[in-house]
Amino acid sequence: PREPASVSVVTGWTFSALVVLALWVLVTVVRESGAFANAEQSSMVNTILASSRHSHRFKILQEDFSPDSIFVYNHSVIDTLEEQLVSETASNLRDIAEDEAHHYHLLKNETRQLSSLPRTSDAMYNALYTRKRYLMYSPSGGFNNQLICLVNAMVLARRFKRILIVPGNGRHSNLFHSYLALRQDEIVPMDHTLNFQHLEKVARVSLLPLNITMNEFYLENKGRMRVVNLPKEGLMKPKDPTVYKKIFSIARRTTKQVLYLRGRFFTARWLKKALWENARYAPYLQELAMSVHNDFFNHSFNAMHIRLGDYATRVVKNGPHDAGNYLRDAVAMGFQPHVPVYVASEEGRANPYFDPLTRYFDTVVFQEDLIRHPVTRRWLIDYTMRTPSTAIRNDLFGLIEQLICTRADMFLGSRVSTFSKTIKIMRGHLSASVPDLYDDIMYRVQNNKRVNLRRSGSHRWNSKHGPEDSVDKIV
Repeated sequence: PREPASVSVVTGWTFSALVVLALWVLVTVVRESGAFANAEQSSMVNTILASSRHSHRFKILQEDFSPDSIFVYNHSVIDTLEEQLVSETASNLRDIAEDEAHHYHLLKNETRQLSSLPRTSDAMYNALYTRKRYLMYSPSGGFNNQLICLVNAMVLARRFKRILIVPGNGRHSNLFHSYLALRQDEIVPMDHTLNFQHLEKVARVSLLPLNITMNEFYLENKGRMRVVNLPKEGLMKPKDPTVYKKIFSIARRTTKQVLYLRGRFFTARWLKKALWENARYAPYLQELAMSVHNDFFNHSFNAMHIRLGDYATRVVKNGPHDAGNYLRDAVAMGFQPHVPVYVASEEGRANPYFDPLTRYFDTVVFQEDLIRHPVTRRWLIDYTMRTPSTAIRNDLFGLIEQLICTRADMFLGSRVSTFSKTIKIMRGHLSASVPDLYDDIMYRVQNNKRVNLRRSGSHRWNSKHGPEDSVDKIV
């Protein structure tokens, strides 16, 4: 016998109701699990940040970065340390292996900028606009030599009325050929290390940072470029003294969008001291150095820069086999045994060259010692996560050491080093280089509080006349 029509209708409605109920339960479960995951993630991040009594110092990790500074994974966009921790611990765990494979693929093909340090520029990386004209130069050497090249190039860009293309901050290299051979993971965009907003305001020049290698940028835009090959001997002491006029003549006559000065560009020809004095480092680096000053030392300290590394053989040849001469000059300047000393050098505590210092001073601190303090350790871990490779990480930490030495009461540097020269310039122009320290000193002066004497000196190899030193001007 056939089933009544009313029974068929009831059965159909029952099945539909069951389907709707099942879907509602599924959606509810998914939402609840997501809310639980988010709550767990937020709790984890808050615990990490609250573990430091100086958690306000981590405000820079909570900034909203521009789209150009983020690191892109296949399943998400990560632009802060907190989001990275959240993503890797609470969601999409099965995609981590795929993410890592994608990361190494990018590194292998050198097509991705890997630094996630905060930016100081709003300019879109590598972007050439049709109606704009540009100037590009060839950096070389360590960061301080690259900085000198940048200062010279800013002067030329202003004279030529062009936007300056700024190559990345590369690891130490000899001459421009070595710089051009650097890999992507050996370069950090210059707006991650210098405060571009301050620099553009002072120099009155627009800056366009690159986050790719110069070779890659050249291959993409060589049709727009007028390449000027500089003399082999470079611009410091050219055989042809008219080369400077020729560069200006070419700049006036060329119709190409980009004027590329290719070759040994390092020179003092257009070096403006006022611009060098205003080369303020990025806020992130400033904050890290301030943590070392306030948290690690928490009182007065002195500093030295002892250049070894590529100069080790020359140092031993021209002087004793240890840092005895540095110690003599430090004592002559007024270094006291009970005041801690920070030593900025390519070598560490294990090198017997530093034995005279460790025997005389109660406390001698090297880079390797900074991780002992919980606050500076968190900064160093974050810094390590944000930098792309050990090679550039070690070079870039030299900028942080310069800021540490700038904050010291007394500083003894190496006469032949642009690293030490830059520190002395920064110490003499605190309002431009380290404004927070300048404000603190001015506050103490205005309120009749004690201000430690600040002196800077330079060690002269195998010299019996002591250091070249003077009292720092607070300007």
